[in-house]
Amino acid sequence: MSFKTTNVLACKSSNFNSLLNKMFNKLLSEEEQFISKESGWSLKSIDCIQLRINKVNPLKGGSTYLDLPTVINVKNNDNECFKYSILSKYDNRLNKSRFSKKYFDMLEKKSGFNFKCINFPTPITQFIRSQRTKNCSKLIICKRCFTSFGNKPCKSKLWGESGLIRHKQMCIKNKLGRPIMFEEGDDDFIYFKNYKNTQRIPIVIYADFECILNPKQPVKFIQSGKKPKTNITHLHKLMSYGCYVKVDYYIIPKKLIKKFEIPRKVVIYRGKNAAKKFMNSMISIGNKINNIYKTNLPINKLTLKEEKHFQKAKLTNPSFVPIFFHNLTYDSHVF
Repeated sequence: MSFKTTNVLACKSSNFNSLLNKMFNKLLSEEEQFISKESGWSLKSIDCIQLRINKVNPLKGGSTYLDLPTVINVKNNDNECFKYSILSKYDNRLNKSRFSKKYFDMLEKKSGFNFKCINFPTPITQFIRSQRTKNCSKLIICKRCFTSFGNKPCKSKLWGESGLIRHKQMCIKNKLGRPIMFEEGDDDFIYFKNYKNTQRIPIVIYADFECILNPKQPVKFIQSGKKPKTNITHLHKLMSYGCYVKVDYYIIPKKLIKKFEIPRKVVIYRGKNAAKKFMNSMISIGNKINNIYKTNLPINKLTLKEEKHFQKAKLTNPSFVPIFFHNLTYDSHVF
């Protein structure tokens, strides 16, 4: 049986005693959890301990001086290149590329910046942390799905190590996502088939409903005797609608619109059964539009080049008529 821990970033400024204690505590915790599962297992001996060390290779730009074609390029001889690039904003000298440790220490005091929470050379993760959390707090990341958690207490979402533990209980139930590449023998190209979704719709409908407010309590709440959580003062009753059929005359000729009696002006209805009247009107207009799509018109004689393009084209008639509502989130509730 083996117990193991994950890799942890260790820099010169890290507390190695604290890191090792956390590692040992995690191994002991895994041992206790395994024994508590009533497996009958007991520790007899420790055969070996493996210590794996991976060297971190951060971006060279945050390490030391590189000859770059920039206006400000401090020629430092240590690993604090990131700090000097920030402090160069307060450098009023003419030759800003000249390096002086004492001078930049003075600029650090003058600026008031605290660089104690930053490691040198500065890893890219600390740049990401400052953008994500907007402070120097710890950023905890799930290595399975890369979901990040801040270390600042929050009532509305998961946070800290406890949040990561609860997240892992849900995350482990999902399969890991990974890209599946083409295997040998598969097609090397992705083909697009839904050409009809790229075609321009020549006819669309715009619609809107209007309601009248009836200041009466619903009978069901009065009869039940239960006090509703929401204080209802008015009922919204549908009383009118308006619609407009928009036609692209570059695609549909006007003579077909006149022939099938498609309304070309705004249609407004006020009265009883507005919802039923609207549905009957849309069904009627939809059937007329469908007849227009079924109509074949003679076209001009094509050239050989146009004929080849026409034969290769994959065009179909639209199978629906889009209806766009003004404030559909309200209209759908009163419809």
